[in-house]
Amino acid sequence: MSIVRKKIILLGLVAPLACGFLSQCNVTSSIQGFSANDFSTIMEYGLGAEDFAQDHNEYAWSMDYFVPDGASEGFLYVGTCNNLGQFTLARMMEALGSGSVDDLPFMQPEIVRYRPEQGSQAWETVLDFRDIPGTDEYRTLGFRYMTQYRAQSDGVNYLYASTMGDYPAIWRSATGEPGSWTEAWRLEQFGSIRYMEEHNGILYIAVANDDPYLPAIGTIWATDGATYWKAIDDGFGNADNREIECLISWNGWLYAGTSNYATGYEIWRFAGPDRPVAEAVRVVAYGGPDSRNETVGTPYVFKDKLYMGSLLFVGGVNPSTGNGFKGFDLIRITKDDSWETVVGPDSISGYGSGFNFFTNAYLWQMEEHNGWLYATTFDQANALVSLATNFSSILDMFQKNTGSKASSVKELIEYLFNKGMRSGADMFKSPDGVQWYPVTLNAFGVETTHGFRTMKSVGDTFYVGTADDVVGMTVYRAQDPEPVQ
Repeated sequence: MSIVRKKIILLGLVAPLACGFLSQCNVTSSIQGFSANDFSTIMEYGLGAEDFAQDHNEYAWSMDYFVPDGASEGFLYVGTCNNLGQFTLARMMEALGSGSVDDLPFMQPEIVRYRPEQGSQAWETVLDFRDIPGTDEYRTLGFRYMTQYRAQSDGVNYLYASTMGDYPAIWRSATGEPGSWTEAWRLEQFGSIRYMEEHNGILYIAVANDDPYLPAIGTIWATDGATYWKAIDDGFGNADNREIECLISWNGWLYAGTSNYATGYEIWRFAGPDRPVAEAVRVVAYGGPDSRNETVGTPYVFKDKLYMGSLLFVGGVNPSTGNGFKGFDLIRITKDDSWETVVGPDSISGYGSGFNFFTNAYLWQMEEHNGWLYATTFDQANALVSLATNFSSILDMFQKNTGSKASSVKELIEYLFNKGMRSGADMFKSPDGVQWYPVTLNAFGVETTHGFRTMKSVGDTFYVGTADDVVGMTVYRAQDPEPVQ
């Protein structure tokens, strides 16, 4: 390959990223909703530098605001994910025949709650896996999802938190207080409980295998708060629907999004007003606008339409399919089951995949606040910039005689995780689902923050939790301005 051709290829890699960073701009004053300047930090360094050094709290992986029965006020709760970056690296190395996740220390996660009355950055631990006898065997990475459910079995409103690990489990508390948490249910398999959603008085539970190298099929469990049973056990009749990634109750139905590496994600509705669970209806197939959309994992209802965003595992490159370097797509579904592309090919917004950044591999979260829909991303931009910057050394690494292809891939993966993973997550906002405006394109200036993982609107306050495996998770807060007198 000529030097000129190499430079052209390198320019092709760098140009989209450079254009993205150069397009950073302040939202005009005529546009309402939050701007980057409205957000302040209420947690940093993964619960503090000392705590991060011990536990490696990387992700604010789950978030909810919970008011117990009989209480007048509640608290913001956050479930952590610990050491996920190194776990992912170890799992990929294991698949290449080098090392084992068994050699990796599992750093026990925790659930914390915000105590603003004690200080602007005061947090209290309410559940720490380290303190629970026997949980070492779970090898749990974190609390992946959190929701409230008033159990049909006893009428009590509980805060539920689900985990990822060797034995994915559901923990719950009626008060949220330290010492009040109990394990409600667990599975004897590796994976995670990715979503929990109440529908017609029953809590439905989406189970994912979370391992792209192993065969799996999507399952959904259900509970009334006391008894647990399988609602879907066959991937909606499609063996390629390997995981159920999300659930949402809307329009009288329960909607489920799948992960499908063969033909692209599918969206189904079931447990509706005129059909039993067994008679599910497929609403979207083949990854919606692009069959490379392997997973749909971000549901949200906004202005009477159901929005669904895609993800491309793992970290934007799926090692088992080879799909990668593609931005997410966002669609919305109407009550008659028709759908249109909001962000992606031929979109109604005019934005291409990933809000025109192919590095935005995940649409990670959506949340409405004060009439605006906010959408956040996992952005691998700086990882790819780092690769482009070191293109010659990367090329040399692949060309040298290492003895096997696997060892070359191993070195590249290690480079990505240990040197190149620097990203600046994006946040966009929309008043109508069609017009979208950037809030930040560089994670409020913290380039190591590769994702805005969670969001929660509570009254006049908006909370955002991050994913950052370098300096630890951060939680931001924005508040509506006081009305003009």
